Amino acid sequence: MANELVDLVSVGATPKDVPAVIDTLARVQEAAKTVVPRGDGDGIASFSRLYHQITCGVQDAVTNGTFEAGTFIIDLDIAFACRYLDALRALSEGHEAPLCWATLFDVRSDPDIPTLNYAVAGVNAHVNFDLAFALLTTWEKHPDPAERDAQHRDYCRINDIFYTKMNELQDEFDSPFSRFGDGSWVDKLGNLFGDLLVRETRDFAWDAAMSMWVHRKDPNWEAYLADEVHRRDHKAAILARGIMATRF
Repeated sequence: MANELVDLVSVGATPKDVPAVIDTLARVQEAAKTVVPRGDGDGIASFSRLYHQITCGVQDAVTNGTFEAGTFIIDLDIAFACRYLDALRALSEGHEAPLCWATLFDVRSDPDIPTLNYAVAGVNAHVNFDLAFALLTTWEKHPDPAERDAQHRDYCRINDIFYTKMNELQDEFDSPFSRFGDGSWVDKLGNLFGDLLVRETRDFAWDAAMSMWVHRKDPNWEAYLADEVHRRDHKAAILARGIMATRF
């Protein structure tokens, strides 16, 4: 039932800025580690560790003035994180979480699943399912089409943060590519493959959000959106089941 997460993901604990997101993810990771038998290798702890590091990279880029589209990336980061926290809240309160997240949560303590699979499954659920809808939420605050190109450039800059942080964390997750030594051609090939996969998947999420955005004023918008949520959730869940069954 994930009772260890109840207070951390309650509605009243919703983060309002990126530092609060970072703090919440760190505390979720620590709380999830208390679950036996996996401890630090728990599925929620594993993904939250990766997510925490990527969000730290986003905050560093914000501090360094990397982004050009005002607060767009900050608002997107918060909306994006809240979707993960919402899924954790559903789990902690005994409600039904999105299927793609439930696929990870249901096996979070399976001793036969490598921590790398949890990290990959979390990225799958968060990017293939959550990201497009987080973009829709953020565009409600930043709807000006004239800003869209700058927003997209900032959005693509996140890919570089993903690449850097995921490369740094490969050893922690015992990536098969890192076993041949950091900087080896196998390691570089693994980094390239992961980078291309993240970039392509995030491109698909942007395109999906743009396709949905043009329908927001349609009279059947709510039904249309619900169908998209259902379709994308089930598609991501199929991928999640494959990830959990794979031994990288």
